[in-house]
Amino acid sequence: MTSLLIVDDETTAIRAVQGALEWSKYGITEIFTAQSMKQAQAVFSKHTVDIMLSDIEMPRGSGLQLLEWVRHFHSSTECVFLTCHADFHFSQKAIQLGSLDYLLKPVPKEELEVVILKAMDKISREVHLQQINQSWMRNQTHIKEKFWLDVIQRRIPSDDETIRRAARERNLVIQESKMVPILIKVKRWLKPLTTRDERVMEYALRNAVEEVLIAGEVSIIGLEKGTLAAIVLSSSNLVESGLLYATLQDYVSACHRYFYCDLCCYIGESSTFSSISVQFDMLSEQENRNVAYDNKVFTVEEKKAGTLIPSIPDMRIWSALITDGKTDVMLGEATHYLDELSRAPGTTAELLHRFHHDFLQMMYSLLREKGILANQLFQDVTSREIFQSAVRSVTDMIGWIQHVTSRTVEYLTEESDSIVDKVKRYIQANLERNITREDIANHVYLNPDYLTRLIKKETGLLISNYILMERMKLAEKLLTQTDMTVKAVARKVGYVTISHFTKVFQKYHGKTPSDFRDNRRK
Repeated sequence: MTSLLIVDDETTAIRAVQGALEWSKYGITEIFTAQSMKQAQAVFSKHTVDIMLSDIEMPRGSGLQLLEWVRHFHSSTECVFLTCHADFHFSQKAIQLGSLDYLLKPVPKEELEVVILKAMDKISREVHLQQINQSWMRNQTHIKEKFWLDVIQRRIPSDDETIRRAARERNLVIQESKMVPILIKVKRWLKPLTTRDERVMEYALRNAVEEVLIAGEVSIIGLEKGTLAAIVLSSSNLVESGLLYATLQDYVSACHRYFYCDLCCYIGESSTFSSISVQFDMLSEQENRNVAYDNKVFTVEEKKAGTLIPSIPDMRIWSALITDGKTDVMLGEATHYLDELSRAPGTTAELLHRFHHDFLQMMYSLLREKGILANQLFQDVTSREIFQSAVRSVTDMIGWIQHVTSRTVEYLTEESDSIVDKVKRYIQANLERNITREDIANHVYLNPDYLTRLIKKETGLLISNYILMERMKLAEKLLTQTDMTVKAVARKVGYVTISHFTKVFQKYHGKTPSDFRDNRRK
């Protein structure tokens, strides 16, 4: 059973909506009407309203004001606005207040039907979620964690009274004291872990922080992979005694030692219910900016003195060092620069991104000069993962530089004849396929034009002519050393039709395949 409330100051408009659809068809069994905000509030006081269709512009309390009231006191009601004007300000405010949709009068039957089905689907999903939630209501730890997650992510509006009411609805006893928010972030794992191992380690990290902060009457919340939030009462002995920072530093050191990870903790300011989500936003921003430090505890009050940072080196010199075979020198200079960067007071994520782009430009330019396709050379999963994590921290950036440089140098040090050998082996293995110059170039990570020049230099032939020569050689062997039919031989050397194969073979050998076989067997 689903109920509908239609709110409009015009009686004709209400009747039009009432008669627009066969409401029982959609499972709506109760329809209430109101011509003002006050009347609508009276309906809510007596009945459960699942869907509300409301006009925006009404003389005694607008639809927006009504929705704001509904959001505070009947948050499960799905709201749809009906209005005569496509006013951006109205639609923007409606979206901010969580309106399901915004329709212009007169509303076509089809549009109204779509939005009602949309509302019914959302209600159905919410009911299903409520049923799931009820199955674990006995587990107060999970309920409390979900409550704080909703507060942090603003699914529960950020005002003290709404948060208190949400806590009461969940049968949670939440202290009225101020709270200290803490963000815990795993920067990286120091040894390879399976997905299962990683979950076990994160569970261990969670249990450990719960134990060390137990004196703070702590609540632990899992935010996302590798990220925990902790909320400690400001009135607890742990905070009032000034031991919170030292306790977390011991926790960080122990996790680094026993759980094989680099991580950081960020301590926010003492907060009320309404400001706790803002504090976590600030801590998250602080974590995103931290590219220089691992295994450290930060506070929001902590300010770095000064803004001096080392200037980005001239990477043309690094490119020349790689070309001259002095890779170790280049890596030494790059590592030294990044080490200096990690200690500089003004280091930011933006600076690391800038360095990343400059180094990429230098490497791509170097590869282009050599005819090597960077997107092919670094297309493996490991390279992609290292690339994506490079800008997380100075440590990750050093690891990425070492990977990119070693992969590049390894390829550059191969002699031309070894690349040609790879090309020849690839052609031999794929004569049955319709291979192209681009296929071969991708296989050896080279630019197609550069590959053509290289093969021409080493064999005296264009790639197409070299492939033809190898096909004809194989065809000769198959015709003289096996009893395969001419059609089977044609397919074996990459020709779909026997006529095409015969024409090419005769042009190359001066005889048809059958005549060639007969002459060789005489």
